[in-house]
Amino acid sequence: MKFVMRHNVLRTEDYWFELDEYTDGEQTMLLAHVQFFHWSPSVIKRGLRAFKLFREHVRCPLFACPPVADEKWRKFVALSGWRYQQDILCEDGETRPLFIHTT
Repeated sequence: MKFVMRHNVLRTEDYWFELDEYTDGEQTMLLAHVQFFHWSPSVIKRGLRAFKLFREHVRCPLFACPPVADEKWRKFVALSGWRYQQDILCEDGETRPLFIHTT
């Protein structure tokens, strides 16, 4: 897969949501990045609402492969409907979990 570009979807003081676009011939893959700077119930609710609105307009499958899948990250992933797909070997030699989100 060839990296095409990073799309800044939403940036707030509390979190960032970005998508990396990759292509392989005519196939496109979007890899999601979500980074929280503040973690509270109200921030999580706002993030979930924003993600839900985004998914109403962008309906293709999204993938996520976290460098660190800690408890807070897994909680957000579960609340927003991501599903574990498989473990993958990344370019840096580390094995990480791959998640998918479909609508």
